Amino acid sequence: MDRAHMRETQSHEIPKSRLLSWRVFCLTGLALSVMAPPVRAQVRPDDPRHAMSTREELEALAVQAEQIANSSATSDVLRARKRAEAEALRERLRDGDFRVGDRIVVGVRGDTAMTDTFVVRGSQQLELPNIPPISLQGVLRSELNQTLFREVGRYLKNPQVTSGTLIRIGVLGQVTKPGFYSVPADMLVTDVIMAYGGGPAATADLDATEFKRGSAVVWGKEDMRVAIREGSTLDQLSIRAGDALVIGEKKKKDFVSLVQPISIILGLVVSVYGLSRLRR
Repeated sequence: MDRAHMRETQSHEIPKSRLLSWRVFCLTGLALSVMAPPVRAQVRPDDPRHAMSTREELEALAVQAEQIANSSATSDVLRARKRAEAEALRERLRDGDFRVGDRIVVGVRGDTAMTDTFVVRGSQQLELPNIPPISLQGVLRSELNQTLFREVGRYLKNPQVTSGTLIRIGVLGQVTKPGFYSVPADMLVTDVIMAYGGGPAATADLDATEFKRGSAVVWGKEDMRVAIREGSTLDQLSIRAGDALVIGEKKKKDFVSLVQPISIILGLVVSVYGLSRLRR
């Protein structure tokens, strides 16, 4: 090979320093992309899933949960979870949504006495003025307005009835204003946290959110992550009076966890530099 050809070949070679810098840049970007949090999907406020669940929808969910619970292809953990979910749905379909202490906002046009907020009494009965108690046994929230129209219509001609359900639940854990609140049943979980809990505290970890019924966990962390991402309402989660939305706390990072990402990047840099030295 003559000298002119050698000079031409050398002029097209990438300098080792530039090649090393490029390798470090690529590996650093890869490390940072692995450590970056996932991007969450957004759900439009007018999404039809925000409507209160109908009897047909709950029946379909119960059947689906029962099929998974009875399938040998699923894990024991998933079967147990779906079995409990199916039982809760069947109980809801049988007994209805209303419990003693629930508050119902009723509006009857032209009747100021019936336009107020009323409390569900013993035996799941709603007592409105001047008419006999209305039984809410087996009534779903989505069926409430139709039930009130039928019962009030026995005593008033063609009544115009509106209604809304308030559930008293706890908004606890890492929120600005923890406490128990009467919350609309068709409200998004995220809106409950913001409007009633005052928003997440600085120490809050929304990925560690749970719904509890007494000491039992009704919806665990993984399920709540999906519920928050998909824009689920309290009604869609079959939440009832006395349940508590508990927002978890961020894990305190120790010195090792703080320096670990830096150590990974520095390790990659040293490895690339060592390889480049060996090739010389």
